[in-house]
Order: sequence, then C-alpha cells, then structure tokens
Amino acid sequence: MIIETGVAEIKRRFSELLNRVALNKEHVVIQRRGKRIAAIVPIDHALIDQPERHSRRGLVAAVGAWDDDAYVDDFLNQLAHLRDQASDRDVEPLP
Repeated sequence: MIIETGVAEIKRRFSELLNRVALNKEHVVIQRRGKRIAAIVPIDHALIDQPERHSRRGLVAAVGAWDDDAYVDDFLNQLAHLRDQASDRDVEPLP
C-alpha cells in the first residue's frame, strides 16, 4: 500500500507511519505543495541497503533500480496514455 501525505501530517503521525512501513512494508510518499519530494520505504526496498545496485551503469541500472518500485507501472501507463493522446506529432500506437 502507498500512503501519500503532506509534511505536516508526517510530523503528526511519524511514529504510526514508521510502524506501518516497518511492519506492513507500506510506502509513505511525502508531498510538499502537492509535489512528491521524498519517501519512507522499508529498508530492504532502499537503495542504500543494496550497494550492488549502484555498480550497474546506464539503462540496465535504471531498469534494475525500478525493478521493485511501486510507481513504475503507474508511471509507464501514464506515459503510454500521454503518448497515445499526443496531437503535436504522428505517433504510432504502442502494441
């Protein structure tokens, strides 16, 4: 589960949200003025705990870093939708 909340709410509920991350493996996305600025994720999902992921280069590194990211599918679906809606150029539909 992904919880999106503002900085003030994080301050009020930090302990509770931290427990949900640690115990339930939930992700908390912190927003400031409606823009995502940071996330609290379980340590086994964090890149800092997986140094072997930093050693890869280029596109392979990006794909590997996104492998477990909860937002990748949503982002790619949004990107495909925007691409399909493009009116400033001819775009072939994605398969």
